[in-house]
Amino acid sequence: LSLASANTYAKSYDVVEGKVEWTAVGTPGFLKINGTGGRLTGHAEQSADGKVTGTFKVALVDYSTGLALRDKHLREKYFEVATYPKAELVLAAWTPTVAESIFNGTLTIKGETKPVSGLASLRDTKLLAEFTVMLNNYPQIGVPSFSGITVAKDVERLSPEVPIRV
Repeated sequence: LSLASANTYAKSYDVVEGKVEWTAVGTPGFLKINGTGGRLTGHAEQSADGKVTGTFKVALVDYSTGLALRDKHLREKYFEVATYPKAELVLAAWTPTVAESIFNGTLTIKGETKPVSGLASLRDTKLLAEFTVMLNNYPQIGVPSFSGITVAKDVERLSPEVPIRV
């Protein structure tokens, strides 16, 4: 089953065991911080004309960066997961392809919603997407910094494999 196939009726899809990972670069530039473990949930609809829209949420408390103190700061100080437990991506009408194509949507983090765009593709029943988050767009998060190391103002967000179920 592929969302890229021609359809004459609408379809509905649910995320199955999705995950979102991200990479941030610290200054000095030799430091790379990888966020792993972000569980993704969501639902998408494909209209009769083949366009896909959907809403996807990732639990921010699940992220691990490999350093307990950094994880604590990320969850409590920057994401404030007790108040804002999830980030949400709303996908605008996107025409899925096997090759990468541009998608647009909005991303909400800590109650602030901003437009995003990136590249996405659909292979079999796996959605692959990549986009960059500009931390400057989310001043309520701030730019994470600790012990003289500051994170760059852009963070790559990756959802390498998002299995879906019809």
